Amino acid sequence: MIRYQLAARVDYDRSCNAAMVTFEDSQVAAPTTDYPIFGPTGEVEAVVTFNAAGVILGIELLNASVQLPLPRTTTDQPTPPMPS
Repeated sequence: MIRYQLAARVDYDRSCNAAMVTFEDSQVAAPTTDYPIFGPTGEVEAVVTFNAAGVILGIELLNASVQLPLPRTTTDQPTPPMPS
């Protein structure tokens, strides 16, 4: 088994109950492609974004409060940018 360790940032938007998981070493190269992930009821539960080279840039989780164990201390304050 090959295991990779990646740093990721999770931004949660309480107003729409969505979270974006962005990977630290993701390189944005246009064009990007989004692939929806459907749940058992047929609704979109997540969207995975890939760059042109097929590398995952991020994962948007819809209905995030159910999908993520968000801490009670979550605030709506902006998250500082990740180092380049």
